[in-house]
Amino acid sequence: MGVVNIAEAPQVLESRTRDRVLQAISEHGPVTAAALAEDLGLTPPAVRRHLENLVEARLIVDRELPHGHRGR
Repeated sequence: MGVVNIAEAPQVLESRTRDRVLQAISEHGPVTAAALAEDLGLTPPAVRRHLENLVEARLIVDRELPHGHRGR
């Protein structure tokens, strides 16, 4: 097991959480940030931040739900 510098710890945790979000999307398909937050035990704003980073990295695509549905 590698040693993690204390200064790097937040980035490592951030990366692991982002990996969990990506894995949940790949397993469940299109899903809302609220549903991901509930499944992963995170807050919806935290999930949205990870989703924005994944969209910027072109690992996922952001798309709106059909009319009449709330969320993204």
